[in-house]
Amino acid sequence: MKSILKTPFQEIYREYSYNPIYLIPRLIMYLLAILFNLIPEDTDNPDLIKKLEVIKEQKRIAEIEKEKQRLAQEHYQPEQEGGEQD
Repeated sequence: MKSILKTPFQEIYREYSYNPIYLIPRLIMYLLAILFNLIPEDTDNPDLIKKLEVIKEQKRIAEIEKEKQRLAQEHYQPEQEGGEQD
């Protein structure tokens, strides 16, 4: 009777096997990570971890720049009050 639990060997085999059953999902995940920056948070690939950190840093910088731009726009172009102006 086969054990339902996975052995460490089976997990490692799936990660490094050239068997198409295991290779195709890995290839799809790699392409998603490279082309669309869809990187899972729990990845153990060091290259993808670095890329994920770079993406997070770029998003953080973009948010800061967007906030600076919004504040500058509010400062130089204040919203006009409702009602008529003479």
